[in-house]
Amino acid sequence: MRENCENIQLRNRKHFAERGDLVSWNHRVFQRLKKPFHVSSYPRSGNTWMRRLMFEYFREANPVEMERRGIDHVDLWIPDYHSNKPHDEFMYRKRERQFFKTHLQGRELLARGGWMWKRRLRGVVICRDPVDCLVSFWHFKRRYPDSRKKVSPEVDRFVTEELAGWITWYASWLQCLSHRLVRERSCIVFYEQLAHDPQNILASVLRFTGVNHPDPLCVRRAVESCDFKVLQEGERLEEKHSGERFFRKGEVGGGLSEVRDVTIEVVREETSGLLEELRALAMK
Repeated sequence: MRENCENIQLRNRKHFAERGDLVSWNHRVFQRLKKPFHVSSYPRSGNTWMRRLMFEYFREANPVEMERRGIDHVDLWIPDYHSNKPHDEFMYRKRERQFFKTHLQGRELLARGGWMWKRRLRGVVICRDPVDCLVSFWHFKRRYPDSRKKVSPEVDRFVTEELAGWITWYASWLQCLSHRLVRERSCIVFYEQLAHDPQNILASVLRFTGVNHPDPLCVRRAVESCDFKVLQEGERLEEKHSGERFFRKGEVGGGLSEVRDVTIEVVREETSGLLEELRALAMK
């Protein structure tokens, strides 16, 4: 036990000898991040990717602290928070877990706690082009045998049927963002921004969490660790599912080639106003 502690201290000194400006930051960051911070999006819109990026950054920037806390997996640092009771309990009982990923609508998420929850809650809301999002969601549903039986075999039909859910989800967040307090504690990021410039977007989100000076080297390493080819290879080695990969393509505009033009027109007509409002609030 003593030898293990000495090894940790040695790595700590070596790590921060290379990044001396992070010594004090290492002790402050975990205090600053005690306020709850959500990573929200409609399914298949990028919040799983964003939480992996954030996790890899903190693991790169704070290897000793993360090891001391036993945080060796993304689920231990930024867990999934759903609407079922067990997750409600862990959010209120385990105060260490202040980051979380969710697909809850804005009104549902804010209703999870009292007024202190609403005043303290901060987070990022990720939006993806609805065609790409819903086509990817169709592939995701067909990945699992149980859900494959319930989903339409026609992607166009699925997209048109699921479109109402997409609109409702983001309309809910827009309604919440009309309140000044929520707007000041939220940032909107488009998946297309993240795919185009992941390093700058990750650094901006980290600053929004309270990390004043994200380490550029750690940001770059986090992005490299979360490259889609790397994630796909890791998924292949796990071999949990025989169907399609969770990290499928991640391409911008990839869904357009899988649906008919008439479906694209319907989606564009129904979502253009909503997307315009979201872009006006998006992180620059």
